[in-house]
Amino acid sequence: MYSDQEVFCMDFEEMETCLAENTEKSLLRASGLLRHLLLDRLLSKGNKNVGHKVVFEVVHTFDVTRDAESMAGHMMTVQSIDPYSPASQFPSMKIVRMNLDRFITVPVKAVDGKTISIAQYIRYVANTAGGVHKGEPKDAEKALHELSARTKIHNKPLGLYAMRDILAITIRALRPIYDALKLREANRSAAKP
Repeated sequence: MYSDQEVFCMDFEEMETCLAENTEKSLLRASGLLRHLLLDRLLSKGNKNVGHKVVFEVVHTFDVTRDAESMAGHMMTVQSIDPYSPASQFPSMKIVRMNLDRFITVPVKAVDGKTISIAQYIRYVANTAGGVHKGEPKDAEKALHELSARTKIHNKPLGLYAMRDILAITIRALRPIYDALKLREANRSAAKP
């Protein structure tokens, strides 16, 4: 019905809408789009004929694994990972550029001394918290799930706090692919009599 490139473009446009809205509902919806593009690898299929080298830019602030271990028994949210977010603007900020495989392993939270990667976080929000499915949390998700039920940061449940950053970073990384696909589409349309 639709090509991988067409679905990629539709998902990209929907992600932009979710980021602009920045509501609990839109961030839940974004988790499904991120899962589809990043974890289910639609990104690779959408980029197949474009061949763009995808680079994600992330803030590196501290050794989250070491800090997570020292915070055992507590919840810790890693500072904003989006280098262009006002929350991440501090003098010692270092931007790290990485590919998709590395990006999805970046820790965004630490609960009870264990870090939660971007991939785990997207899966939790999409598959457990209600982004795509509403389910029971897996053992590794229980602490985050329980804290999210009772804790809000910037008026959003703790479980959604990092979703805005992940979404913004992903949109910037994928924009060149989207732009190239839309340009090809416009050129094909212009070439038709």
